Amino acid sequence: MKRVWLFFLTAFALPSAAMATDTDLIPIKGGEFTMGSAPDVRWRGADESEHQVKVDDFLLGKYEVSQALYEEVMGVNPSLNRGKMLPVENITWIEAVTFCNELSKREHLKPVYTISDSEIIYDRNADGYRLPDEAEWEYACRAGTNTNYSNGYSISADEANYCGHYPYDIEPNYFKPETLRVQPGVYRQHPVNIDSFSPNAFGLYNMHGNVCEWVNDTYLGDYNNSDKSGVYKVYRGGGYNDFAKHIRSAYRGILPLYLKKLAVGLRLARNAGSHNSASENVTRIPSFEKRSGKGLVVFFSWSNNTRNMASIISAKTGSDVLELTPEKKDLYSENYSEVLVQAWQDQFNRTEPKLVNLPENLDGYDTVYIGYPLWWASIPRPVVSFLKAYDFSGKKVMIFSSGGGGHMQQSASDLMKECGAMDYGSLLEVSYSGGPDLDKKIEKWLSDNNLK
Repeated sequence: MKRVWLFFLTAFALPSAAMATDTDLIPIKGGEFTMGSAPDVRWRGADESEHQVKVDDFLLGKYEVSQALYEEVMGVNPSLNRGKMLPVENITWIEAVTFCNELSKREHLKPVYTISDSEIIYDRNADGYRLPDEAEWEYACRAGTNTNYSNGYSISADEANYCGHYPYDIEPNYFKPETLRVQPGVYRQHPVNIDSFSPNAFGLYNMHGNVCEWVNDTYLGDYNNSDKSGVYKVYRGGGYNDFAKHIRSAYRGILPLYLKKLAVGLRLARNAGSHNSASENVTRIPSFEKRSGKGLVVFFSWSNNTRNMASIISAKTGSDVLELTPEKKDLYSENYSEVLVQAWQDQFNRTEPKLVNLPENLDGYDTVYIGYPLWWASIPRPVVSFLKAYDFSGKKVMIFSSGGGGHMQQSASDLMKECGAMDYGSLLEVSYSGGPDLDKKIEKWLSDNNLK
């Protein structure tokens, strides 16, 4: 969303430790803890139900994996923000576990993952490098605490690398920041070195912010779902371009295992003796046919930026267009300051505005393009109403967004939690109107996804 305040942007990091090594693993003593967040926690996700979990002893990386190590092992550096001691980012879950295997082979350890074109088998008994399980990650992040962050109720931009303009609970206090426990700070707009800031009580660096970190678990909604299938994988910790609410200890982000996103990297883990979890599980790798059927461009727009994007996409693909229009005509004010308040209230209350002129079904469409402006780092609630009205099974979903420079933040994850589709293309995100080269950006996005 458009900024009202202006801040000086500075690149901040504590002095680098002389021997910051990616493969430094810290022994984490296991125990029982309360995973998730209490019902009264502000901005708590519907998938964060509190429950008791027992974690066995394990080893966890002191730091996020650096670009230097990733490139040394894999021969490539996929990161968009370059620097040897910056964390690697912009990788898929499949690339993350492949890296773990290659590092294990280099150090003569048994690889944890058996990878084929159709499936990935996770052998929990192998002694090689792996991703942490989701419970392990949260246990280590909390480091004995039960608060929003390992340092308490809120976290400042001097303690973690995130979108510091938006500290915890900024939404209802946007025009009266003096009421916040932590004041708005700097937004660095890029990752910092893996040994920046102070570690938590377990000695782990950057568990909050910097880059999101892939974990092993498949996402199936709330924790009480016992099914183990699906294409969504969980990442934790939030990134440098996320709001504070998205770097909480309990927050869960998701992406399909084959999709990459800016500011998503990894942290290494290994076994440390016996454990109680299942020794083996299987992740299926989906395969999708090229889409050649009719498309539908669905969008919600407030300032016409997203409407313009939708028009260009429709013209280039020959797709039909559906604008999401709330039944209540004055639902959102034309005044920017007023719509800011309306938008966060909608999200906080999880409203689902009634829409008009919706089709009976989406049966005639092969590909659905969904566009929206970035509101408080998430999707506007009319988009949620649309997502809950239809079944997206068998369809390809293409997500595009116009925001204020936040790089889509967690909006794609929020959309996917509501949508549940299997087949997604790469994400298209632009700032405000997209600039003079918007047409070229859209052209390349469609071409990269074989949708011209």
